[in-house]
Parts: sequence; structure tokens; C-alpha cells
Amino acid sequence: CWLAGNTLPYSFGLFLYASLKKQYETYLNQARLAYDNLSMAEELKDKLKLEKQLQQEKALNFQNAKLASIGELAAGVAHEINNPLSIASGYLMTIDKDPSLELPEKHHQKIEKINAAHIRIKNIVRGLRNFSRKDEEEHVVFNLSETLEESVLFVQEIYQKQGVDVQVELEKDVYVSGHRGQIQQVIMNLFSNARDAVLNNLGEMKIESKLYRIEDEVYLSIKDNGSGIPQEIMQQIFDPFFTTKGVNKGTGISLSITHKIMEEHKGRIDVQSERNKYTIFQLIFPRAQAAQEPTNKAS
Repeated sequence: CWLAGNTLPYSFGLFLYASLKKQYETYLNQARLAYDNLSMAEELKDKLKLEKQLQQEKALNFQNAKLASIGELAAGVAHEINNPLSIASGYLMTIDKDPSLELPEKHHQKIEKINAAHIRIKNIVRGLRNFSRKDEEEHVVFNLSETLEESVLFVQEIYQKQGVDVQVELEKDVYVSGHRGQIQQVIMNLFSNARDAVLNNLGEMKIESKLYRIEDEVYLSIKDNGSGIPQEIMQQIFDPFFTTKGVNKGTGISLSITHKIMEEHKGRIDVQSERNKYTIFQLIFPRAQAAQEPTNKAS
């Protein structure tokens, strides 16, 4: 062994070789341990991902089972409600149009209000059936504008009684493809979360929803002026059973279900929030074209 022109004793060369070999083996063992740890981390990551998917499936199946039960109940209730409503509406119209009764104008106005209430009840029952039915067919093209209007009809009066102002701005006849009942479930989940977020406001409590198209995409946003979402938990809000609500006030599955439904519809969901100012959930769908909707292609 030669070093700087000097001959080293053979025994020192063996010692140096042994030391280098030992260091090499130490580094090799460390590398193997790091590789094993990395493999274990990857396995754990895959396991956690699978567990999360199983939790989402379990939550979604549980929710679908509840909705199916509600749908069966709604179908029976709709029949029992619509029949007497139709009879009552028929008699009201007869009274309203009977000239021999000579009703004052104020009574005609009251009859119009009663008829309007009857129509509202019918729409709510129909909407409940659409919302709660179990979708087992393939995706269909449906009018998202009507679905949003129907969802607002469900909640608007209830929320207003709680002091929450609900405002909607939408384009008419916006179409997407999917399960109508599931998408309505998503919208209702977001409305419910928005309402919960604003109820503790000291001042104005407001929810705004917008629906519009940009080229080949459809955007549906729901904004509230509530407490906002802390940035440190933003990455967790779609995890199954994660909730910041108190005991008996939330299950933590609605946003997880919402996220999964959007994925199944080849859409996405974006969230923007500023603490104590606002939160915006934006649903983004691929645009679909209804059969009666004109194309831009030359014939």
C-alpha cells in the first residue's frame, strides 16, 4: 500500500481495509434499514388509503340505505297528500270562478295564496321523492338548474325562520350527467353546512348560491359568511368522520360523501375560506348537452 510516497506496514493496511469494510457494512445496513422503513411507510400509506376508501364506502352505503327508506316513505306520503290536495284545489277553483258567489276581491286573493301553498306542498313532496330515491340506473343527463331550485325550495323558508337569508343566482337550463338524487344530496349537504356555519353570527347570516357555465364546465358555488375553516384543518375536512361540531351535532360524513360523489361524477370540489369571514364550496362538473339544447356546430 502506497501513500504520499511512503510504504506503510502491511498490518496497518489490513487494519485500514478492515475499518473501511466495517464502515461500508454499517452504511449498507443503514441503507437497507432505510429501504425497509420506506417500504413499511408505503405499505402503511396504502393501508390507510384503503381504510379511508372503506370508511367512505361504509358511510355512503349507510346514507343510501337511509335515503332509500325515506324514499319509500315519501312515495306513500305523496300519494296520501296529493289526492286530498287535488280535491281541495278543485273545490277552491270552483268557488273562485263561481260568479253567483260574488266574492270580494280580497277573498280571490286569499284563494290564490291557498293554491300557491298547495303547489308548494306538491313540489316539496315531489322533490323529496327525487332526493331520496336510490339511483341504480346509469347516469342520465338532467337539468341542474331545476335541481338547485328544488333544493332551495326545501331549505329557504326553514332557514329564513332561523334568520338566514338564502340568495340564488343561476343560469336556466344548465345540464350535467349523473345521478340526480346524489347531486341533490351533495347540494343539500353543502347548504346544511353553510347554515350551521352562520348560525353563530352576531350580525347578518347569509348564504349565496350561483350556477353558471364556462365553456365545457359547469360551476355551482355555495358561499356563507360564517366562521370559516381554519387553514390547519383544511386538508382534513373530506376525511370520513372528521368534524369540528360538538357532540350530537354532526357525524363528519357529509363532506366525505360529497367528495366521493363528485369523484364518481368526474367532477371536483374546490374550497376557499377565510377565518370569520366566508367559506365557498365550488362544485365543478363536465357540461352535458340536453337533447333539445342547440349545438354550435354547423349543420
